[in-house]
Amino acid sequence: MTTKPIDELVTRAKEKGKLKKWNIKHFTEMDLPDLYLQSGERLSNDQIRFLFFRMKQIKIMQPDKEAKLLIDLIDKSKSQAFVSFILDRFLLSGASAKDKYILCLVGLLGDDGVLEKLKTLFRSLEKRRIKMAQYTIATLALIGSDKALRFIELISLKYQRKISLLAHAEQLFEKAAKEKGKNVYELSDLLIPSFGFEGLSKTIDVNGEEMRVFITNDLKLQFISEKNKIIKSIPKAVIPTLKEELKSIQKEIREVNKIHKERLESYLILERKWTCADWHKKYLNNPVLFIYASTLVWGVFDENQKLKELFYIDESASLLNIEDDEIAISSNHFIGVIHPLYFTLEQKANWNQFFFDLEIDQPFEQLNRPSFVLPPTKRIAVKIKDYEGKKPALTSRGFQAYFEKRNWRKKIGVGSFYYSLTKTFKGKGIYAHLEVEGFSVAWEDDNIVLGAIRFFQVGATGKKKSILLGHLPPIVYSEIKMDLEGLSYRKEK
Repeated sequence: MTTKPIDELVTRAKEKGKLKKWNIKHFTEMDLPDLYLQSGERLSNDQIRFLFFRMKQIKIMQPDKEAKLLIDLIDKSKSQAFVSFILDRFLLSGASAKDKYILCLVGLLGDDGVLEKLKTLFRSLEKRRIKMAQYTIATLALIGSDKALRFIELISLKYQRKISLLAHAEQLFEKAAKEKGKNVYELSDLLIPSFGFEGLSKTIDVNGEEMRVFITNDLKLQFISEKNKIIKSIPKAVIPTLKEELKSIQKEIREVNKIHKERLESYLILERKWTCADWHKKYLNNPVLFIYASTLVWGVFDENQKLKELFYIDESASLLNIEDDEIAISSNHFIGVIHPLYFTLEQKANWNQFFFDLEIDQPFEQLNRPSFVLPPTKRIAVKIKDYEGKKPALTSRGFQAYFEKRNWRKKIGVGSFYYSLTKTFKGKGIYAHLEVEGFSVAWEDDNIVLGAIRFFQVGATGKKKSILLGHLPPIVYSEIKMDLEGLSYRKEK
């Protein structure tokens, strides 16, 4: 490792008078904790001034090219006191957008130790200061740890009412996935922690006694002593460091829960499948995902993607069919969560009764999910006209909330009237487009009238050409019908 290139840049900047005085108003040069090169050498005052001088030039949340040469030489493991200091001073100064370079430095040099402060900052900004909230998301992306990316993923899934934040988070999450050679779903899989568990349990020492830690069906930690006594809270004799670790695990479990409940439902719609080995690793060896997996009906598919068998998972992690016989899965088979569109009426009724008898509560509608099949007479149609002219029995606010919850996005027309809603099926490369009249953000009204629904290819260039209904994946048609059928409508007088 050589510092010659950066030494030359620092010297040149100094000769031009750029480093003559300290030019940061939020803290003095003497207050700054030290930074160290990977060689162990402390950064000089000139190098520190150069770092801030160059970073103040940035226009977007990316490092200045010259500053990056120095940043790449810094020992990040010894930088956290520096990072925490500049972030605290940034927050105390009012978190101005013009000082975004400080946030950028926090992202480039920081680690998980500053995540809680950044999350708190984001929540304080997301209602009124959208641009600064976007800068905070970018800071998390620059940190790039599993925990940081999980929070970005959470924003990309949950902020339906803040489309600019949601879109920004989606973009950064997709970028992070691409950099790792994955798609967003594969990255999501990688970000799910095991919390140090070996399979479905973790062994801890409590005052000389071994205890096993499990995660219950309501996603809380449970402890079992050597005498099989069940303890539902962290034992009092646990040492302070272990107590903090267990509290952190419980907090992370709640965060994973917020994300993966929605991810699993999207996998149902996308018809995502895993190889037998990948599925076992993901769902049978992870203590949180096992809880979810045991509440769903899964399907086994052969190498031609033909459904071979349905099964569920019992508490001992056995794979059982509806007769409670254990099934064997070949290594060349695939596994996926099953959409009810592919159940026969008899299968759906039998599995519904079976789960009812076992008192299994599903995290989202699977067995009770409405499903719809396209009539053969409509296969050559280019739009769904079933709802044209219908008037939802909702005000604008209720109508908006209904569609936001189902991942539809709005487009604004002239005079703040929404003229369309869209819903994208990314894994299918298709989006639905619903025409709407009389829908205003400016006031409450009940004059909403629905139009036709058309389908288009995502990313298509030139004149958009509607997709024939008969060319749609059956699940796309079924899901759109479910959304529109779920609305209540005003009766015509």
